[in-house]
Amino acid sequence: MLIGSHESTAGGYYKAVLSGKEDGSDCVQIFTKSPRMWMNKTITDAEAELFKATSRKEGIVMNSSHASYLINIAHENKVMRNKAINSLVNELDCAEKLGLISVILHPGANNSNDKCRIVSDSINESFNKSKSSVMLAIETTSGSGSVVGSRFEELKEIIDNVENKKRVAVCFDTCHAFASGYDLREEDSYNNTFKEFDKIIGLNKLFAFHLNDSMKGLGEKIDRHEQIGLGMIGMKCFKMLVNDKRFLKIPGYLETPELKNGESSFAFNIRKLRRLVI
Repeated sequence: MLIGSHESTAGGYYKAVLSGKEDGSDCVQIFTKSPRMWMNKTITDAEAELFKATSRKEGIVMNSSHASYLINIAHENKVMRNKAINSLVNELDCAEKLGLISVILHPGANNSNDKCRIVSDSINESFNKSKSSVMLAIETTSGSGSVVGSRFEELKEIIDNVENKKRVAVCFDTCHAFASGYDLREEDSYNNTFKEFDKIIGLNKLFAFHLNDSMKGLGEKIDRHEQIGLGMIGMKCFKMLVNDKRFLKIPGYLETPELKNGESSFAFNIRKLRRLVI
């Protein structure tokens, strides 16, 4: 597995690459714009070229962006859904300009029975409006409230109704999957989880990981990230993951919380993960 981190772009997109290199990352995940603001982003040619040149120079490859937290393409209100779709189009276009491999997206929230179809329709519209060819990786969710995508069956339904299936895949968040009830702690349960994923969705659709331990227990549906090995999932899962040959070329981005001592959480956890590699 390629081990990476979600890095800040403060001071310029290329700064995320330099921070990733300092932390020991193989790849980085970034926000292309503020994750808590609707304003669309325009990336200059100079910004894009500097990011790509720095990535090549530092050997930081397989980079992705995480879409804004405000985007809810499952929204029951059509006006709000259209706003989310237009924001996603901007995310896809920004990712294309920066040479990223994917945009990772929370599929949103909706209480209706046709919520998965709404997500699929929104993705179709986003693809049609965007000039990008970047992969959209739908993130597994924790199952809290009315969020979509906590069960593999929901992700399959979304993918099945996307017209351009080559452009849609899954980002498997270890914390979210555990919170939604998929046990990853022991060899049998780990194998059963990915066997189920393969049967329902197909491992060929597993495009990226978010590597996070969980502060909360199995099936509690609470999304609280923890340092690797210090949460309820535990170190054994991550040892199996980083040594799983099926995921050898797949990026795994850390999203662990900041450490109280001021040390980089990502450097701290990357060192842990690299020590697990056999």
